[in-house]
Amino acid sequence: MAQKDPPGTSPDFSELRKKTDGEKISNKFNNLRKRSEFFYKLDPVNPGKTSPKEAKNLIEELRIHQIELEMQNDELQLAQSQLIAARDKYEDLYDSAPVSYLTIERKGLILDTNLTFCRLVNLERNKIINHRFTDFIAEEDQDTYYLHYQKVQDSGCSQTCELELKKQDGTRFYARLDSIIDKRWAEEDNQIKTVITDITKFKKLEAQLRQSQKMEALGTLAGGIAHEFNNSLHIIGLNLDYLKSKIPTENPLWKNIESSQKTCTRAVGIIRQILSYSHMDKKQIEAIDVIPVIEDCVKLVQSTLPPMIKTQVNIKVEKAVIQVEESQIQQIIFNFCSNAGYAMGETGGNLEIIVDTIVTDTDFSSYHQVEEGPFLQITIVDDGIGIEKTDLGRIFDPFFTTKPVGEGTGMGLSVVHGIVRSLGGTITVLSTIGKGTIFKVFFPVLEEVATIPSNAIRQVIGGNEHILIVDDEEGIIDIHTEILEDLGYNVTAVTSSMEALELFRSKPKSFDMVLTDHGMSEMTGIQLAKEILLIRNDIPISLLTGYDDKTLEEDAKQNGISRIILKPLDHEVLGEIVREVLNESNKAV
Repeated sequence: MAQKDPPGTSPDFSELRKKTDGEKISNKFNNLRKRSEFFYKLDPVNPGKTSPKEAKNLIEELRIHQIELEMQNDELQLAQSQLIAARDKYEDLYDSAPVSYLTIERKGLILDTNLTFCRLVNLERNKIINHRFTDFIAEEDQDTYYLHYQKVQDSGCSQTCELELKKQDGTRFYARLDSIIDKRWAEEDNQIKTVITDITKFKKLEAQLRQSQKMEALGTLAGGIAHEFNNSLHIIGLNLDYLKSKIPTENPLWKNIESSQKTCTRAVGIIRQILSYSHMDKKQIEAIDVIPVIEDCVKLVQSTLPPMIKTQVNIKVEKAVIQVEESQIQQIIFNFCSNAGYAMGETGGNLEIIVDTIVTDTDFSSYHQVEEGPFLQITIVDDGIGIEKTDLGRIFDPFFTTKPVGEGTGMGLSVVHGIVRSLGGTITVLSTIGKGTIFKVFFPVLEEVATIPSNAIRQVIGGNEHILIVDDEEGIIDIHTEILEDLGYNVTAVTSSMEALELFRSKPKSFDMVLTDHGMSEMTGIQLAKEILLIRNDIPISLLTGYDDKTLEEDAKQNGISRIILKPLDHEVLGEIVREVLNESNKAV
């Protein structure tokens, strides 16, 4: 019965041809040998005594055979050189592959490896071969590898796992292992072929994506809470402001109102921070040169830190214009410096603040999801206790803190992170336990300082027009109605967007302006505006919102809304905006 080819192989016809030619030559040689022995046996005393014709034929055949042997030798030498070239080519491909290859014997020793793995772990090949592969695996991932190894042995199929490997200097990196048994050997001598891919960059991107999704979810929650508080503060602030305008300064209640207003202002600032964290406060902040702000802030920080902490300041640029509020820069520096002071504790240490500019490259911009170009870089370096590796991924989470109860709220760094990201920047952190921490904050740099608009308040002028107010908060409806009626306007107010639409549909010509909230349950302010403008396209509509969002502003303009009004605001600003909108509408007519 003819022998079949092994599974997964195909016959090599060139090799068969060489084998057949070799067999022919060998057979011919054997025939010549037998004939020579035959003539020798005819005359053992004089073995060469044969007929001339027979001797001549025999010599000719031997010469032909010699030539054939020489040709066969040339072919063998050519085949050998081709095999050497193929081997060299294979070794080049093997060593320069973008992934690492290992051959591991049954007991776990490395039998062979390519140069890619050598470069990956920073070791020479002779220091890797005959060493245990587990020597390169992080201690906490040893069980993961043993389980992976057992699955390969039991299943006989390719298996994959992810774990951390170690370099010569102890540096760790993430790797994916794809392993399979080499079945060319006897079962007791099975070897495992393993492909190792460095996935550190992908792991970091994956972690960044998870962090981004988590921050987005938390931001949405924080934004919703801030919106509710914003409405409450809007009502409180307007009532206080309106009440203050109605009583004389000598009234004993004046001081109480002022104190309440200051508290309300601080609360508005907190809401602004939460909205910055949640990326919902995207108002057009003025561009300023932050170097003087940083210098003043650092001086103040130095005066508040314990004397055992030595502070060094190195500001390498004379001017850096970025789009930010002074209070935001102050908050960022105070947070990082106070955290550094806490990390250094009573023993003290060194705190260094470095301010410089850099130009980001494509890799940096892509990884941190920022625009390419010039950035202001604020570096805060301390030699405190450092941050645990397990905590590094959580330090920007709201309410996460390693401080004892009562010593920290866990909101400082999360708010800072929200501010920086909302301004198109990013933050990096590098920390080593027992050695300290390095924070770097990056802000996109602008070319020129924007012109600061005048803050002069014009005299509030009222009117007698009919205004439809729509808001699902009764407190807002009440105070808006009182303020506008006090200015002479005729006001109709409803707390339902559907009711407002039906009311407008029943008598569209009786209203001169619509003032509507955006975030309503039945129908948003923009949706209501669309429906109203289908009934009467010349009615001016103003939208009240707590979010200074550029996208919302563009959406509002596209749908015919005349003005975006930001909450909270005082009664004078509300009166001015209403008058401006009505005047613009009258001019258009």
